[in-house]
Amino acid sequence: MLQAFIETKEGDYEKFSNSYWPHFNAKLTNNLDPSTVFTQIISHIKGGHQAGQSPGRKLEKTDYIILYDRRFPSLSAEIRDKIFDIYICYEKKKCIAREFDLSDFVNSLHCRLSTDGYNGDMLDFVYIDEVQDLSMNQIALLKYVCSNFKEGFVFAGDTAQTIARGIDFRFEDIRSFFYTVFLSKVKHGKENGSDIF
Repeated sequence: MLQAFIETKEGDYEKFSNSYWPHFNAKLTNNLDPSTVFTQIISHIKGGHQAGQSPGRKLEKTDYIILYDRRFPSLSAEIRDKIFDIYICYEKKKCIAREFDLSDFVNSLHCRLSTDGYNGDMLDFVYIDEVQDLSMNQIALLKYVCSNFKEGFVFAGDTAQTIARGIDFRFEDIRSFFYTVFLSKVKHGKENGSDIF
């Protein structure tokens, strides 16, 4: 019963496009595709690597516009400005409806694990297939269950087979993520004799 209720409160792309999109200001949504906007919200504003490093685990408007200039040359700063305004409206409407999306759930897990820690069994190796259906923040959750960053992770997938709506995936992002976050923290932790996370 509780699970069925929770499922009614979970927002996905279908709910975004059918229940939220028609109620946004037409000046913002004009000439924009709801799928593109949802992907920008879930994979970048709330679910990208930079979002995970930001307070509240989401990007501020100026950071989103500046950081993604090179990544999305087809989305001008003006369009990204509109997307961010839609994101703000989406968050307000979602809060009023007491709903959540996947990025909210993942960010809540990050907050809980970073505060309370992980008390379960640690893994030596993690193998993920169909990795193209995960956001960077979802992948980052793995750091709590496996600290073998140098050789403990294997990711497989095909970017041509992405089925998860809202996920913008590139293998280069995982490579960059591991070199700049996971492996740099291992090096930093060893040099200072401190915990990795």
